[in-house]
Amino acid sequence: MALDKPSLNFSGRDGTLSANAFSFRDISEAATAVGHTAGVRLVKNEAKLVPTVQPYNFGIEKTGNTITLTGNVPRPDIRQSILDSFKAENPSANVVDKLTYALGAPAGFENAAKFAAKQLSDLSTASMTLSNGTLSVNGIAQDRTNLANLMTALKSPPQDVALGQVNVQGNSPDSTVKTASVQPSDDTVFSAVRNGQEKTLTLGGNYQNDQQHQEILAAAKRNFASHTVIDNMTKAENAPTDILAAATLALPHLSRLSDGALHINNKTVNLSGSALHENAAQAIKSAITGPLPNGYTGQADIAIAKPGAPIDNAGCQSLFSEITHNDTIHFETGSARIDKDSARVLDSVVATAQRCPSGKVEIQGYTDSEGSPKANLALSQQRSNAVRQYMVNAGVDGSRLTAVGYGQAKPIASNDTQSGRAKNRRIEFLVK
Repeated sequence: MALDKPSLNFSGRDGTLSANAFSFRDISEAATAVGHTAGVRLVKNEAKLVPTVQPYNFGIEKTGNTITLTGNVPRPDIRQSILDSFKAENPSANVVDKLTYALGAPAGFENAAKFAAKQLSDLSTASMTLSNGTLSVNGIAQDRTNLANLMTALKSPPQDVALGQVNVQGNSPDSTVKTASVQPSDDTVFSAVRNGQEKTLTLGGNYQNDQQHQEILAAAKRNFASHTVIDNMTKAENAPTDILAAATLALPHLSRLSDGALHINNKTVNLSGSALHENAAQAIKSAITGPLPNGYTGQADIAIAKPGAPIDNAGCQSLFSEITHNDTIHFETGSARIDKDSARVLDSVVATAQRCPSGKVEIQGYTDSEGSPKANLALSQQRSNAVRQYMVNAGVDGSRLTAVGYGQAKPIASNDTQSGRAKNRRIEFLVK
């Protein structure tokens, strides 16, 4: 558990906890720890996640014997690890820490910062920026040998690091190489950061043309219907055409994470965050690290989110109703095969069911009025069975789950319109 600026104030036996946290697990564990303290009756938990930012920037300035670090860092342990690396690589330097906590760091952020730290010994003065995994370097080398060493190192950055503009001047007056430059990669960065608590999805990176931009936005809104999509993308004609395919393939997997970040760079898709259960984590990892189109490769760093606190049956019913009000479990036409885009909805269903372990849950399947009543009854039963099986596979006790098909009974909208029929084709959950 890690907190920033924690504060605990008591009035009698009742306390109020305030802090900046780095995950929902931190928030839950902090409140639990205080609540279990002898004499405490009630804890009001006002801890909140540190903000999510895009683009995610980390800056390094070296002047004389002083190295100043600015920008963002995701957690205290990573902050300390980076500081230790800068001090170890530059033992005689005064390292000044002006970093600010923020979520949204790209995959490989820590390794990228440490890679930058290694390069400082070759530079007498330097200004480096690490923005969403792209490292840019400006400075003056100690001498010609240092310049050559630096340029060699920059040509082989870590896998998660893209090289931006590099402009380094040789310091030696007789140097025949006054300036060395490395051109940025032709690949551009696409990023998407989900904040589950704030219900926001922040997009960053480049798009090639307006059509590509609109299609990426449509994919984001389709997969994050209940979220506010924050569009920080910019137009760049040299953006790769296949970034759209990579983004639309990966966004559904990001939508299954309670919090997470997607970064696409140098033909690599990086996805990190917390899945709601073990089966979801394994499925996401397999999809991202398996064969991807257009020569892309995938990396996934997926943790398991800590379950929410137990709630009573009424609270569980309220959460189920919220899920089905905001989203729909879809099936292939005329089939009980669950549409792959519905996995994110089912993951929320599983997480909710696990929070009320004493409740019995009836999974209710309904259809529209198209077709025969007998066929619709059978189809609704098959679809309810499919949802039950998904939940059992994800770890919900099957003895608590009952699947019932109601066919075309109990319509919630008119079957005379296409939109009405779509609303009637649904799965609902009744907690008993």
